[in-house]
Amino acid sequence: GNLENPGWLESELSACNKKFRIVSMHQSPFSFNWHWKDWYNRGYGPSLLERKRELVDLFKRNGVQVVFSGHDHIFQRNVLWFEGDDQNEKDNIQFIVSSGGGTTIRTPNSAGKREKLRSMYAEDGYDVTHDMHVSAYHYTVVAIDPERMTIKTIGVPENHPEAKYQIDEVIITE
Repeated sequence: GNLENPGWLESELSACNKKFRIVSMHQSPFSFNWHWKDWYNRGYGPSLLERKRELVDLFKRNGVQVVFSGHDHIFQRNVLWFEGDDQNEKDNIQFIVSSGGGTTIRTPNSAGKREKLRSMYAEDGYDVTHDMHVSAYHYTVVAIDPERMTIKTIGVPENHPEAKYQIDEVIITE
């Protein structure tokens, strides 16, 4: 962040008049893999959970649809669900962790560990689902047209980079 002007992100998001709002940050507020614990580590700084809540609330208030991050050395897509403007429908934010290059790819946590993390996030007041994870080298491509944003994640086999394959696709229309 910008220590000289801590409200810079809020200013940028509130002034944004685009249909699609995307944030990119180093570490996701919601991880179901190795670095989930970083937000709970007081050695990384004071009040991290409070700052996490402020960030997530900022994203919700300003209609952010996607938050991209890295840091975990794996692909994962997690979705935060919350009450939107329409009382009968839930809104969501896609949290896409795309860190599939540059170092050794990590093994995903077990299903049991991911369920414990989901429960922990729920205790913190977040309805977060873990929709996808893949332990593979990969990259993510975003295409935006006036009607939709398409996010595709492409796997690249380490020993056969020509044999690319699609890992995930998300289409956002609002």
